[in-house]
Amino acid sequence: MAGGGVGLGEFSGREDFEFDGGGSDYDALGVFGGGFDYFLVDNIALTAQAKYYFGFDPSVRFGAQRPELSNDQVVLSGGLRVYLDSLGAGERARAARSDPGRDSDEMRGYFALRAGKAYFTDRHTIPGIAIEESSGLWGNGGFGMNLNRHFGVELAIEGGRAQITSSTLGSITGYPVYTGAILGRARYPMFDDRVSPYVLAGGGIGFGETGDRDQPFSVTGFGGGNDISGIFVLGGGAEYFIEKNVAVGLEVKYTTLFETEVTVNGQPGELSPDYVSVSAGIRIFYP
Repeated sequence: MAGGGVGLGEFSGREDFEFDGGGSDYDALGVFGGGFDYFLVDNIALTAQAKYYFGFDPSVRFGAQRPELSNDQVVLSGGLRVYLDSLGAGERARAARSDPGRDSDEMRGYFALRAGKAYFTDRHTIPGIAIEESSGLWGNGGFGMNLNRHFGVELAIEGGRAQITSSTLGSITGYPVYTGAILGRARYPMFDDRVSPYVLAGGGIGFGETGDRDQPFSVTGFGGGNDISGIFVLGGGAEYFIEKNVAVGLEVKYTTLFETEVTVNGQPGELSPDYVSVSAGIRIFYP
């Protein structure tokens, strides 16, 4: 493979707060590489790739200077390629269109990949401190099994970066949050089984930790290590089958009873990073 595009380089996770530098910049880049696919079934393949990015030299600020930093790099990655047979041509495409994707009564496994946004519902549990909406995409995935037409079970994992702010100091630090839960899933296929609304509920654990600081600890007095909490999850969603083994959908989940310990000016405090996550993604079934 070969091609080109645009890259973004930016400063993040400052460690020396006396350093006079920063900024961000876009720059054109080229790429070439190769890889291979291993097909699990006719339309789903695991893939491995090696790509070399070159010519990526974003300009940054060092005091009054704006030098270019070379970000040429080799990237090794693994992933998944899903082919939509019904959108193609030939005998296989005609067969896929004559037997469109739909939910099934069969016991079959799946994995799901989603991304979206999280909104924290209990933001001011510590006076003067707030936990803000997630920055960047909120990742969401799971492995599970449909046991029959209506019921299933899933191991769901999700998380992302929250932001801790102060009413007087502004942004204090990033606060990564992750959860893992065992969920029961009940669905009701409809419209010729092409659409499957569902509800889910269960429990598990949540994890929070102080991340990249925006200001030094000597100024904010905010700290805290890794902390684990029990959680409860309730939610639902709907999916539309585009192939017999591929569905796309939307999902909303409320994660509550989430409590993590931090310190504020040497005193213990308790954050409650309860949140509502909204995500879109894909679910792939096997066999």
